Amino acid sequence: METVLLNDLINTILPPELLIMVMSCVQYSPFYYQNHNERWCTILEVCRHWFVVGATAPWLWRTISPRTNIRYAWITLARSKQATIAVAVYKPHHLTSCVLLAGITPHAHRLRELFLVELSIRDKEPLSRIMEDLPMLE
Repeated sequence: METVLLNDLINTILPPELLIMVMSCVQYSPFYYQNHNERWCTILEVCRHWFVVGATAPWLWRTISPRTNIRYAWITLARSKQATIAVAVYKPHHLTSCVLLAGITPHAHRLRELFLVELSIRDKEPLSRIMEDLPMLE
């Protein structure tokens, strides 16, 4: 009973904008950010309200850098809505990088940063399609 009251109190006092800032601080903390760790999302499991606020805040989903989980990339892309995005493509597996590059091609106009690390010549075709759709970067 006391826990329910405490959750209700926190959720009514803490405005969504502040909650998003807290989630952003967790997301960009050195442990999660430097390791490109997707586990920062565990903060969304605090309660249903936190999940709704976090999952619907495009600002929290602007960085797409999957190393092993391509499904996480699609979730991130969908939740970022129309916000600008930063994409990091690493070379853990050729199929993952090709699928990711092909999947972000329709969103090339939203790219603010594109990091390409250790890509092979086999990644040239999907990469060239993205380059055609890129806006002029400053």
